[in-house]
Amino acid sequence: FTSCDFEALEVAHSVPSLRTRESMEHSARRFRVVLTSRESGEGRDVFFEYKEGGKYSAHLLAYETGEFTLRLYLDDELCGCGPSGAGRDAPLGCASLAISAVCPGGLIDTEGRSCGCAVGFELRGSTCVPQTTLLLLLCVACSVGLLLAVGVCRFAQQSSRNRKLAVAAALRERDEQRQRVREAIHNASTLKYPLCVMPFKSFARFGKLVPFEEARDQKVLVCCDTWDEAASFASTRPIIFLSHQWLSYCAPDPQNAHYVQMLRAVNALAAERGFSAEDCHVWVDYHSIPQCNEATKALAVRSIALFAACTSHFVACAPETPHVDTGLLCS
Repeated sequence: FTSCDFEALEVAHSVPSLRTRESMEHSARRFRVVLTSRESGEGRDVFFEYKEGGKYSAHLLAYETGEFTLRLYLDDELCGCGPSGAGRDAPLGCASLAISAVCPGGLIDTEGRSCGCAVGFELRGSTCVPQTTLLLLLCVACSVGLLLAVGVCRFAQQSSRNRKLAVAAALRERDEQRQRVREAIHNASTLKYPLCVMPFKSFARFGKLVPFEEARDQKVLVCCDTWDEAASFASTRPIIFLSHQWLSYCAPDPQNAHYVQMLRAVNALAAERGFSAEDCHVWVDYHSIPQCNEATKALAVRSIALFAACTSHFVACAPETPHVDTGLLCS
């Protein structure tokens, strides 16, 4: 996971150094790993840490014997099966694992659902042995103390290693962010693809949104190959950047709902700002970005910020209109 998704919406990150107040306020999405007892329904969060390459590692330690379920939650909802799958009775297919916590060989379950020895026996290390003299008990105590010391040392080593891994991951993410910033600064004055706009009178004559290839073949596009050409062209006439949401997976405006509103918006803007709509040009993604060639489309998409910078007006066309394929309301 990174600190931004494809649409530039910030999300929370598990590495604390990458969390910001703005990202937590905008989207508090977070992951949780919970170990839940099937008998009592009690759930406890399991510690997990970032490793590398977008992978996380969970450290599992059962707090008692019995049957458990290990579940992954996002924003307190169980992943993999939707909201209806959340809760203690969720099926194991919902981002879950069945866990059986049993005592190791030689130990038995006690009344407190922990592991121990039968009456007349004592635990030495991980094995039950007959009780011996006080000297042997002292030896066992010393052995246990030594084991505890070793365990503390191992725990300290593991904690230090975990901290180093987290710091390394944060440094890698910071370097990647800096590289993206450097590329953005370089791209701020370099067009990856020509600025292509259409005279408004041609836009109105089509009667609908047309793809780039059709507009190009009918020779109604004005294209500027470099940033200097685009800036010079934009300084002599109004250019309107029309932004809208596609209303179908296959076509941007299958029922002409947005096209009609775009015509009204340009005419209203021209009247308000005191210029003639016939003299302006419009940028629309469907006729300004190649639709058939994925390589040239990607180049044009990477230059959208510069395209918008060349325009004198930005209009968001967002009337309440249902999406043809999903039926959801777009606005």
